[in-house]
Amino acid sequence: KTGELFLPLALKKIKPGGIIHFYHFVNENELNQEKKKISSIMKSLKKTYRLLRVVQCGSHAPHVYRYCFDIKVQGKK
Repeated sequence: KTGELFLPLALKKIKPGGIIHFYHFVNENELNQEKKKISSIMKSLKKTYRLLRVVQCGSHAPHVYRYCFDIKVQGKK
């Protein structure tokens, strides 16, 4: 449940063109908020990226699912 804490570390280590498969538990009603949170982290680290896809890949609780965010890191701004 704390994967977002490790996203900055992964972004510091990844090469341009690399893909991060970021898994996170999200309430289905808060999926857009999670995308905004990812965007905020990317901006804070001055990284450009493309969200390739978001896949629901498991459940955790009613209306809470495990999602995989496929993030292609393109480089620095």
